[in-house]
Amino acid sequence: MRKTAIATSVVLLILAFAGAVSAADISGNWDVKVHGYNYFTDRTPSRVPIAETETTMKIEQDGDRVSVTFGAFAGVHSATLFAGSFGQNRIVATWWYQGYPHETKVITGQYSPDTDRISGKMLYPRAADKPGLVPGWVEVNFVATRKVEAVLPQPIQPVKPVIPAVVPLLLKEDCISFNPATTEVKNISGRWKVVDGSHWILDFGANKGEADKSLAIIKHYGMDSVCFVGRPDPSMTYWRVNGQAPSGPVSGEDAIGFNPDTIEVREINGRWKIVDGSHWIMDFEGNEGEARTAFQVIKKYGFRYICFVGRPDPSMTYFRK
Repeated sequence: MRKTAIATSVVLLILAFAGAVSAADISGNWDVKVHGYNYFTDRTPSRVPIAETETTMKIEQDGDRVSVTFGAFAGVHSATLFAGSFGQNRIVATWWYQGYPHETKVITGQYSPDTDRISGKMLYPRAADKPGLVPGWVEVNFVATRKVEAVLPQPIQPVKPVIPAVVPLLLKEDCISFNPATTEVKNISGRWKVVDGSHWILDFGANKGEADKSLAIIKHYGMDSVCFVGRPDPSMTYWRVNGQAPSGPVSGEDAIGFNPDTIEVREINGRWKIVDGSHWIMDFEGNEGEARTAFQVIKKYGFRYICFVGRPDPSMTYFRK
């Protein structure tokens, strides 16, 4: 999926930093250069260099507590939020994959008041025990320089109308129907696919396990149509059962809940997102139209969960009540 970046795939842990709180204020926007390596534990060579990349970092500070929004780099396709602490000119933050017991320190940094720079290291582990994923991790070093932003007089902007809770009656949907009773997993030219006769519904490459799991989900709900927001390269894919939302959980599913009554479409740092409070549900980059269409879809069907087969880079995403 091109733009859906599910930032909600992590659970945040706010640390109590031991030591004196630094008087420095590091809040604001930073220009960042990163370089490092992809490490793989199941292939040779196992250490693959990452070309130097320029990205951004935003820090929000409240005393010794900080949150860091790190821009895209090294295969991380959307900003990721880290919560942690700042003291004695050092940043420390941790996170772990939801559903995984191990805790991983992922970002450390040293702030230099003399140069007004932050240098540090970031680890981005892969869930090696999840089927179909390449075990290993990404390790990068970064240097951040406070971004100089000109303060210009801002014209008075008209207030944008709030999207009403009532969904417009005419919502144009892009859906393809199929028969769940005749849907099956097939290997076609070396690639595993979920098909209905000659109709290819999903492509899983070499991952038969995720193909089998996705077929089981389709059969469980009796899904009979797959729908898209934006094609080709859709920003949202959702599934229906007799024109309605799938309902109820599947055993062992990977699901993240949200409240359809409190979601909003917001522009955050130049990117259009669907959010539920501080929870980022979907990211549409610069496409406001697709964000608002996806918002209407969620409202129409009353979706309460976004679910995945395989993460990161899920091979199937579906919404349910």
